[in-house]
Amino acid sequence: MAIQRVVRIYRSRGEADAAITQAARDGWTVDSFQVHDMRQGWACWKTCCLGILFLPLALLGRKRDEYEYIVTFSRESA
Repeated sequence: MAIQRVVRIYRSRGEADAAITQAARDGWTVDSFQVHDMRQGWACWKTCCLGILFLPLALLGRKRDEYEYIVTFSRESA
């Protein structure tokens, strides 16, 4: 018997949870669940412009939170 493995990437936690629930109904098991923080720091243009105007306001140039949810499923195949 062979083992099938599938890796899927989701952009929201709700979407990943729904996929895990559906996969469990279809006979898949979750091997791993990873969350990656996709932020690359601060938005340079906003930070520089606001920093020039008023240094404490530079904190408003922060990028929004963005995460990537990686789920690995497996199941035995005939």
